[in-house]
Amino acid sequence: MLFPIIEGLTPDQKNERQEAYDRDMATIDSTNWGKQPAKLLEQAQRMADSEIDRRKTAETKASIYLAVLATLVPLIVTIQTGIWENKIGPAPAVLRFSLISIAIIYSAAAGWYAFSVLRVSGFHTIGIGELATSWSKSEPPGELAKRTLHRMRKSQDAVNNKVTRIKMTHEHLLRAFGFFIALMLIDPATYTIFAIQGQAVATAPKTQNLRCDSKHNVIVNFETDSRNKRPKNSEGRSKKE
Repeated sequence: MLFPIIEGLTPDQKNERQEAYDRDMATIDSTNWGKQPAKLLEQAQRMADSEIDRRKTAETKASIYLAVLATLVPLIVTIQTGIWENKIGPAPAVLRFSLISIAIIYSAAAGWYAFSVLRVSGFHTIGIGELATSWSKSEPPGELAKRTLHRMRKSQDAVNNKVTRIKMTHEHLLRAFGFFIALMLIDPATYTIFAIQGQAVATAPKTQNLRCDSKHNVIVNFETDSRNKRPKNSEGRSKKE
């Protein structure tokens, strides 16, 4: 996809997501957690920790991507100044301006998605009150495990959203780097093309055209192949014997 975006959910997809959420919460409430509550609590905490790690990983990557984007700002300013003042290479200014414009658009999109990852969202954890309430029940480990699973399920959609946005950041930043690389290579490529064309003109075979003027002088015209579109050489004249 040329410009990847996150498409919004359709009404049917929203209903399906809500039904899945309600079903999971009902399953947690209706399941008998009395068997081996200590192991259940350990497993619930392990699952909750994995969700926390996913969230932290996404936010860490977003911070790194933002730092990379910040280093691109001086480069963009320098290139733009060179384009406007025509101080860069022989490549057409329109082509350079198009490449840098597309790179800036991708960089801005990557920055927007990275900022959205770091935005504070609804992430649920077990609080002191819930811990005290769980320990007042007949099976404290089982009750605490149930509450832990509740909080993990409530936070799951928010974590998935962060992971999706960090993937979008990566995709846009990858495209931005691609256009920056193309921008860096456009001038060397143009120099190479000009050098090849100049070499072809220099080695092109010459032809002689002979004609006489009104004073019976022989006029010799040296010219390169017409396909090279080079100007004719100066005419050399010699008197006819």
